[in-house]
Amino acid sequence: MSDEERREQRNERDRDERGATRETRVRVHVSPEQIPVVGSSMPVLKLGPVVSAPESLLAEAVRAVAPSASLVAFGDRGLRAAFDGDRLVAAVHPTTGESRVFPALEALRPGRCAERARALAQMLLREGKLFPADDTDVVGLEPTVLAGSTHARGSESVSGEYLAYVRFQRRVGGARVFGPGTRAMIAVAADESLRAFAYRWRVAQATDRRVEPHLRERVAEAIRDQLAGVSKTADVRLENVTVAYYDGGGEFLQPVYRFQATVDPPPVRDSGQRGATRRFCGYVSIGIAPEPLPLIGAKPGPSPTHPSASRAPTPPAPGDPAVGRYVVRNDSDEWVASANEFLGGLKEAQDFFGGPIPFTDAQYYWAYPWEFTSNKDDFVNSVHIALNEVHGNWGWFSTRDNNDDGVSLSDMIG
Repeated sequence: MSDEERREQRNERDRDERGATRETRVRVHVSPEQIPVVGSSMPVLKLGPVVSAPESLLAEAVRAVAPSASLVAFGDRGLRAAFDGDRLVAAVHPTTGESRVFPALEALRPGRCAERARALAQMLLREGKLFPADDTDVVGLEPTVLAGSTHARGSESVSGEYLAYVRFQRRVGGARVFGPGTRAMIAVAADESLRAFAYRWRVAQATDRRVEPHLRERVAEAIRDQLAGVSKTADVRLENVTVAYYDGGGEFLQPVYRFQATVDPPPVRDSGQRGATRRFCGYVSIGIAPEPLPLIGAKPGPSPTHPSASRAPTPPAPGDPAVGRYVVRNDSDEWVASANEFLGGLKEAQDFFGGPIPFTDAQYYWAYPWEFTSNKDDFVNSVHIALNEVHGNWGWFSTRDNNDDGVSLSDMIG
């Protein structure tokens, strides 16, 4: 073992001792008074077959983005896709029916997009093809506008609307529906053409099944249990809780409490730096859940390994796009889960879309400062794609909890 590694081990033990002291001061701020009262049982809705987006609507959007492209079978797993050269324009998932059309921003011209998007959203709601009648309601939210202007030789053009996005909100008796199983969004250009589309939908029918609400104290404890693993070195504060429904893509729309929380990291010792505030949301059932809900801090998958500062890792095979993942130490397992989901997404895309060159999982390590500074050419600079799962702020990030072993971006130059 080199002298540098021995020093690093001693430093790690010292930091663990300091971290254990800090962890005793970490608090999860949750009060039963923050939980809305649910006065009676709430219905569970049964999800039916997949609702497919109309072929004419998809074709129209694909042609608007890429006139020569069309949706065709792609690969041997039932996927349908449209390409403009090498660029993916649209895709339809073979199992969930989820449809996506991706915009080409460079071809857009400014105009009155919001007005046109609002009108198209209302027409789609009236037609009922995307949203067949069932025991839920759907409304089109106010457009979100992509605006822009040009700047050349000291002059700036007037800001213009280039694309307006309308998201459709599904509701059950006034309670909003969240989750990956329900999704609907359009984006409309100034010429009234549909330039982006995201859609996943199933008919939902009421059943005789109902969920009896738990006492607020029990719900608060369930939320506190989830939040307890979010941070080992910073207080976690529950911001708000609302009654909603959750669609996880399973059998049901189920009543839940949706909660939002904030982690405010403490200042870095002997430094003016502070990690960025983290905000996130989670779900707990109002009573006994009819099917599992996502859990904050659930098993994240394989953990990173500890690299050696004195021994460079084996380089990936020539030609493969190499992926490096570097995860903050002594913090929430959510960072590990995110790193594994990132690689899983790359592999899923490879499975569906194929390609002659696979991604290589070249490095998956706990983050240390020297991976980005003195030994950067053996680590972060040796891969094509570097995923850095850490706390940070402008120009600075931490490689251990949210305020230890910091790295300045200026240290990485040269």
